[in-house]
Amino acid sequence: MKPKLPSFLIAPATMQALITRITEATSLAELQAIVADIPQKTGVQNIVYHYLGQQPDGASETPRGLTTYADEWVTHYIAKGYVHYDPVIRRAETSLVPFDWGELSIDGDDQKKLFKEATDFNLGATGLSMPVRGLGGAKALFTITSEYAKAFSGPIRIDYLREYQVLGVYVHEAYMRLTGLMKAEHQHLSQAELASLKLAADGLPGPVIAQKLKLPESVVRLYIRLARHKLFVADTSAAIEKARALGLI
Repeated sequence: MKPKLPSFLIAPATMQALITRITEATSLAELQAIVADIPQKTGVQNIVYHYLGQQPDGASETPRGLTTYADEWVTHYIAKGYVHYDPVIRRAETSLVPFDWGELSIDGDDQKKLFKEATDFNLGATGLSMPVRGLGGAKALFTITSEYAKAFSGPIRIDYLREYQVLGVYVHEAYMRLTGLMKAEHQHLSQAELASLKLAADGLPGPVIAQKLKLPESVVRLYIRLARHKLFVADTSAAIEKARALGLI
């Protein structure tokens, strides 16, 4: 009998506590500490946030991401220039669709060497990577890994995506805010969330909102769900009502 895989689903109270800490972070060091705490709270092996957009002049010393990987691996990865060969990064740069590492095609000696060395550093038997995009075009990648090769396979994958995509977007917004790459125009709702919620308030269905914002419908659903989280309401109608009352839309 095969051993049952552990669950990495996030308890509601834990999710709300993480979101609060992320949105209230005042430095990259504090945000890194929060990211480092996520595996302890959820049971995943590692967390990786990788900013893929362009940095302004003079920002070369700013970390390109946040991770729970060992410092030795991060140093080795950078020194070897693996970012130029990493199939995870390549996939994220061309697709908005989340993917399991088992779906990747490992081509060429450089990529094979990368994954072999990643195994040697015990980064995880598999990963679930979720591309993140903003309306301004900023690109990032949020990944969770597990020591279990089939951890993110099957129907449970939808639940993991629903929860960890939320965390990924919050971490991305915090990173953009703390590095000065994006000015926080509003304390609670991002431009993408406000735009999605406003169109929903106009009575437009998800597919039409997606078309107007030039985003996949799944991303629009994510932004509206994030807006509900931030406004502490259970459904979209309540989010619209509260946003109107606050003068946000």
